[in-house]
Amino acid sequence: RFYSDQNKIVNNSFYNNDVGIRVKSSLYNLISHNQVIDSLDRGIYVCCGAKDNIFYKNVFINNSVNAYDSHDNTWYFNETGNYWDDYEGIDANNDDIGDEPYQISGGAIDNYPLLSI
Repeated sequence: RFYSDQNKIVNNSFYNNDVGIRVKSSLYNLISHNQVIDSLDRGIYVCCGAKDNIFYKNVFINNSVNAYDSHDNTWYFNETGNYWDDYEGIDANNDDIGDEPYQISGGAIDNYPLLSI
């Protein structure tokens, strides 16, 4: 949960939690292919010096706030981001990637939001 570096959190499902995943004071983690659904507070909460983590191909559905991150983390890998159920952008070229970045609470950005799961 915190001070935990160089881990892979992959292929998990997080349902009905206050916070689905909390990344605190941790570095160089890979968080991908997870489902974060129905979190009461935040789907993913990244705080307290957590940086250089990579988040991609995660699915966020029906969370009060899908994610919060104000640090130096990356929300995509190889031009593949995450699926956000509240993404309101368009896909003019029909490549299933949103044409506008997804704004994450706290200031982070997913430059390649996915439009399908």
